[in-house]
Amino acid sequence: MRNLLGGNWGLKAISLAFAVLLWFFVVGEEKAEITLSVPLEIVNVPERMVVANDPPPFIKVRAYGPSNLLRGLSLHGLSKVIDLKGAKTGEMIIHLSPESLALPSGVKVMRIQPATIRLVLDWALEKEVPVEAVLVGSVAPYYELGGWKVTPPVVRVVGPAREVKELKSLKTLPIDLKSASKDFAVSTALDLEGLHITLPDEMGLVRVAIHVVPIQGERRVSHVPVRYDRSRVARIWPPVVTCRVKGPLYRLKRLRPGQISVSLDLSAITANATARGPTLRLPLKVEVPKGLTAVEVVPSRVKVHLRGAAPSPAAPSGSGKSGAGSRPAKRKRPKEVKGP
Repeated sequence: MRNLLGGNWGLKAISLAFAVLLWFFVVGEEKAEITLSVPLEIVNVPERMVVANDPPPFIKVRAYGPSNLLRGLSLHGLSKVIDLKGAKTGEMIIHLSPESLALPSGVKVMRIQPATIRLVLDWALEKEVPVEAVLVGSVAPYYELGGWKVTPPVVRVVGPAREVKELKSLKTLPIDLKSASKDFAVSTALDLEGLHITLPDEMGLVRVAIHVVPIQGERRVSHVPVRYDRSRVARIWPPVVTCRVKGPLYRLKRLRPGQISVSLDLSAITANATARGPTLRLPLKVEVPKGLTAVEVVPSRVKVHLRGAAPSPAAPSGSGKSGAGSRPAKRKRPKEVKGP
């Protein structure tokens, strides 16, 4: 024992000094208390099972200890791992304790929030569901939505059996129509909020093509002048008509009488017609701008007085003449004159 205590005094003195310094460094260091956001990791989910609820992604840990150790935890991060190896379907409650956290010596856990984690396991089900576009806003005035097309139209999803069985469709994130007056297309993501499903790894954005069409309607345009060849026609009545036109509303709103061409159909004149006199009733021809359709013109015929047409033959007079079936005129008996 004497030899044991008596040898290597220099080395022993250095070791003692180092231990004292380390003790002062640890005990005398400034203490701190901070709150750490610790990610929650779920591992070893059993095959053909999925987590059917939304556990928190982080837990809050209130820790107390030397400030240098706490700074290291903040910089290098800390995580809480929940191992589901051997778990069965249904609900489970996992209690979090300070001992379950891998903290360095000298750091004390003051509080964990939440202190319990609820997990629900269900059998995984795979299913194809259609994709439905969600459209908000409105198209431009005088236009309407003609339809939409999603590519791809269906997607294959994997999720909890109870949830996937009731899933009728997947919706896109809202797409603003933004007063569109023509077709357009957008790429957008699917809205998976509140769902516990997963999509194929190659699944990216879906493409939605929006079809916008003009609203169709009709309009009556009055005071449209009738055009005619003045070298052949002396005058017409009425000189203006009313046209009923159909087509896109935005074009009908801007349509003016001068844009409609109404003219006499002189091809309807025949020799027999001119023989009856210089005044006729002729049909009209109507031409409207491209993309519009003339439905009706009122009146459909106008009275026309032709130039240089032969006058109507005079009706035969019945005075002094007899027809084939007329009675002969009675002869008057000469008046007798009496003598003296």
